Amino acid sequence: MLALALAASASLVQAQIRPPMPPGGKAFDARREEDLALLLDLTPAQKPALEAWLEASRPGPRGFHPDGPPPATAQTFGERLDDIEKGQAEAGAQARAWIAAARSFYAQLDPHQRQLFEALERLRPPMGPMHHGGPGGPPPGGLPALRDDE
Repeated sequence: MLALALAASASLVQAQIRPPMPPGGKAFDARREEDLALLLDLTPAQKPALEAWLEASRPGPRGFHPDGPPPATAQTFGERLDDIEKGQAEAGAQARAWIAAARSFYAQLDPHQRQLFEALERLRPPMGPMHHGGPGGPPPGGLPALRDDE
């Protein structure tokens, strides 16, 4: 009975540590775009750069898969290495496209909009396995202590 209570409380603590993932889909993406345009007071001329940046921010076909990575088609170790190398090249291309779109969008903002954008970016929770320990939750040793400058 005690073990069950401890497991339940540990689960609650872990749920409180990791914020829930935001909903996805086209409706969420459209709402996010509208919200950013509103909060940054974007002009109609600035909206295409926002749209391009948000489109480049969406994961590509080799991005996150909720059911795990797609099945490997390679049969040999050498073929698997070729697949890994191809995936790395695609990820690099996606990253370069995102950087170019982000720079283009940021260049469209006036100084006040840049301040607002910087504040909004600081408010966003960190995403990805490097920030919260990956799919399994926090790292085995627990979450690191926050530094004063973070």
